Amino acid sequence: MADVVMRPKRIDRKSAPVPQVVATAFEGQAVLWALDAIEDETGSLASLDFAKLGFAPVRAFTIGARDGAERGGHGHYKGRQLLLLNSGRVTCELCRDDTRLSWELGGARRALLIGPGIWSRQSFHGHQPAITVLCDTPYDPDSYFECAQ
Repeated sequence: MADVVMRPKRIDRKSAPVPQVVATAFEGQAVLWALDAIEDETGSLASLDFAKLGFAPVRAFTIGARDGAERGGHGHYKGRQLLLLNSGRVTCELCRDDTRLSWELGGARRALLIGPGIWSRQSFHGHQPAITVLCDTPYDPDSYFECAQ
């Protein structure tokens, strides 16, 4: 039997792609990014360089939901969360003080940073919608607030 030689595919890039800011709100405490993806016949790859974002995650979790489900409905007094779209579409409702807005994660808009003091709720849409959430603080149940502030 002949040996199979695997040769790595060379990607012609000088540096990692930089996410493009699509929108900001709440004095920059909420940021929606479009991620540049590398695509070929096998699929796509989108990456983030945390050092370039000024974000250092210390924990992560994933949320998968059925079409039409709502999750979240709370905010955090401290820490930031980075929501990364894995599949489907997710509508993110954000609220602070008297300002309420809604942004959708879908297509190239695949990342949303939510800062402290911002209430949020996510509505999941499509086939097997899912997000990964990265946090820059450890879990703290005393950091939560439930009502839109």
